[in-house]
Amino acid sequence: GRRLQIQALFLLMNGYLTQNEAQINKGIWFLTETANNTDRSWAYQQNQALAVGDMLMAYAVGYEWAKPFLTADEDQLLRAEMEEYGAWLYTQALNNVSWARTTAARNSWNWKAVCFGALGLAALALGGHTDWLSMAETHCTNYLTNAVDATGYAREGASYVSHGLHFVLAFAQAYQT
Repeated sequence: GRRLQIQALFLLMNGYLTQNEAQINKGIWFLTETANNTDRSWAYQQNQALAVGDMLMAYAVGYEWAKPFLTADEDQLLRAEMEEYGAWLYTQALNNVSWARTTAARNSWNWKAVCFGALGLAALALGGHTDWLSMAETHCTNYLTNAVDATGYAREGASYVSHGLHFVLAFAQAYQT
């Protein structure tokens, strides 16, 4: 998932900013080739729910940036991937898996931020998933409230909170607009 974020999102963002259609098309290629050759169970095997969240974020952000350039088939493919990954995260959270628990320790865990930030981004990209959006908002707010203590110390450590914020802040920004 993180490789897909780096490859596809870098190309799409740079292509968009510079109006370089070759980079945009290559970013779309990374998204669609990954979607055609992997699935949610493959992502889970890489690093469980964390990798599922990583992949979902890449699809959701990549989809938003690539949307004006997608064919109808590419649009359908990427939407189906977001539906598959998002539905799995949502269902797992309803089953109270470790990263969805609301204990003090779990509220500051980067897995919570990754999974629910990505779920929120997918809900916004797809539209119509108010249940996903509500769940993402609640858990991301819990993360932002608990990831650092009153002195500003990152409870899980600087690199982990940095990774978590990568997802939560992207979701928060997208949710505001």
